[in-house]
Amino acid sequence: MLKNMNYDILFAIIAVQEVVFFAPIAKRLREDEGVSVAFLTFHEAGDDILEREGIPYFSLHKIKRQIEEKDYSHLTLSGIEVGLEVKIRDIVVHEMLTANRKDESFLHNKVIQYYAIIDKVFKENNIGCVVQELGGFIAPQLLYHISRYHGINHVFIEPAMFPKRIVFTLNRLYAGIDEYDDRVLNAVLDKDVDVLVKRYMESKTVVIPKKDRHFFQ
Repeated sequence: MLKNMNYDILFAIIAVQEVVFFAPIAKRLREDEGVSVAFLTFHEAGDDILEREGIPYFSLHKIKRQIEEKDYSHLTLSGIEVGLEVKIRDIVVHEMLTANRKDESFLHNKVIQYYAIIDKVFKENNIGCVVQELGGFIAPQLLYHISRYHGINHVFIEPAMFPKRIVFTLNRLYAGIDEYDDRVLNAVLDKDVDVLVKRYMESKTVVIPKKDRHFFQ
């Protein structure tokens, strides 16, 4: 596993199409802007692409096969809850429902293993910022909470439901509009929103990532 490295940005990816999208961006940032970039992969299928492109990465599942139980035997669910200030139930419930996992002990063990791996990556390397798609699975949720625990800036990226719109959320789980109630209404913006809402009501089509279509359907 990579150690003692400095990375300005750590892209975390959970699907191959995210590697395809972010890899060229990472190369351009590195070659044109001098930004140091690495990846944390939650899906091994993207590792080959990163190796081919010469982009450094941490593979969660490869590391998982390398670590031993003694490396995380000191961790407890209650300790993780207190440290991260989050309920374990909130971290696992999405996976329970979408993957139909009824064995909570399996999910709890995954929380402990993933926590140990992500925490180790952060302790052994200097990470400036984490960027990932918003997601409810255990790995991305833990990555967010552990990033905040270590004081590392974290950005969620999520396509908005309307075309050509994307939401960036810094250091929090929920997207919002600061001081919305105090804002000066923008007639142009309001008209734009009205058009988008009308278009949706007429067509009933929204932006849905390909990998998530079966959930929405």
